[in-house]
Amino acid sequence: NMHLLIENLLFHARLGLKLELQDRIDLNELIQTVQNNLGGLIQENKATIMIETLPVVYGRSHEVLQLFQNLMGNAIKFKRKGVDPLVKISCNERESEYIISVEDNGIGIQSKDKASIFGAFHRLNGASDYEGTGLGLSICKKIVDNFGGRIWVESELGQGTIFIFSLPKGSKTESNIKNSNVNVNNQIT
Repeated sequence: NMHLLIENLLFHARLGLKLELQDRIDLNELIQTVQNNLGGLIQENKATIMIETLPVVYGRSHEVLQLFQNLMGNAIKFKRKGVDPLVKISCNERESEYIISVEDNGIGIQSKDKASIFGAFHRLNGASDYEGTGLGLSICKKIVDNFGGRIWVESELGQGTIFIFSLPKGSKTESNIKNSNVNVNNQIT
């Protein structure tokens, strides 16, 4: 568990630090990779994954993969007792962005917790009940923020959760990438 925590902390710290070349990402292909990565979890929990046709976006593919893997993994992990997980991924196209939803039929989130769930190390459930480091949703928020998008949640306790995020259309430019600055002491600000 400590190894996983350190890996997540390093991934979180590195997000958006470099203005790397942007990848053309077919989200349909990326979701297949995520399903392969989560294959054991999907099979063990008898999860059903339903995916609508998704767009091509531009960004750092390893970050987008992590975004979907965290959201889909949580959708399966936070299931209701006696109910097989159902995860639906859909996309609505707007003029300048795609709105992507990852919906589940899991345990849901209380209204009072919706504002704080994207904070680092914020856990709604005990570590003994659900594995994890408390960084997954914080990583998701940072990835979406670096894209120039936004992420939010809709949920009712016991009724499932929908994580919704926006990704800008078209290829990326420096103007819509969140830049990190390095001060004279080589500290990231």
